[in-house]
Amino acid sequence: MKIFLAGRTNILAGALETALREHELVWGVADEVLDDESFASRMLAEKPGAIIDISNLAQAEASETGARNVALAAKISGARLFYVSSAEVFSGRPPRTPWAWGEMDIPRPETDFGLARFAGEQMVQLILPDAVILRTHWLYAEGADDWLHNLVRTGHADANVRGNPTPAKVVAEAIRFIVSRPDVSGFVHATCEDQCTMQEAGEQMFGWLGSGRKVEPVAGEERTFALKKSVLNVLGYRTPNWRDALMEFVKKEFN
Repeated sequence: MKIFLAGRTNILAGALETALREHELVWGVADEVLDDESFASRMLAEKPGAIIDISNLAQAEASETGARNVALAAKISGARLFYVSSAEVFSGRPPRTPWAWGEMDIPRPETDFGLARFAGEQMVQLILPDAVILRTHWLYAEGADDWLHNLVRTGHADANVRGNPTPAKVVAEAIRFIVSRPDVSGFVHATCEDQCTMQEAGEQMFGWLGSGRKVEPVAGEERTFALKKSVLNVLGYRTPNWRDALMEFVKKEFN
């Protein structure tokens, strides 16, 4: 299948290139989706079987515009749409603890990035209800400028925010699985199993490396952006525990 991917510089790009290698991949830059006529014309010319939007536009107006253009282009070209979003569409304030946000929980974003992602989700839902909206969070990848590499550089980690540390390749493989399932639509959460704080992840990482380094906790408001993967679980698709995935990554990336 020909698959068009919008967002060549996204942290998921390299992992998707590997995971989807059996498909014909066509890449576009993130800003390309902001020009409605040009993008629609390209999709009509390319005729992809699927469009994966990882443009990750961080401002609400741009995110809404980009999502609208991608959804319209997918609709007129007949492509299946995968829109990658974030756990930050949720408030981070759980009704009880322990907590993980499910696909059907109501988004109430409080960060600028969360507002941007939610604006995009709403536009996709409005135009193309059969699209797949995939949420993830706390991604890390080889050589990336991400939270994990920043933790290694600085030794600082948030002590009060919970999430699911997840390597990009786990999300890319989940997308590969969903691409193979034309019966799947709507919201899908894709992360590693279980949750922790960034401080806990950092302590585990430094322990595996045997460096003797300690994590310097950064105090802040307690928030939870951990996700629950109800759809993938029902489909019988399992992701690794965050500890196992992080240990494998750390030993390859930092040793």
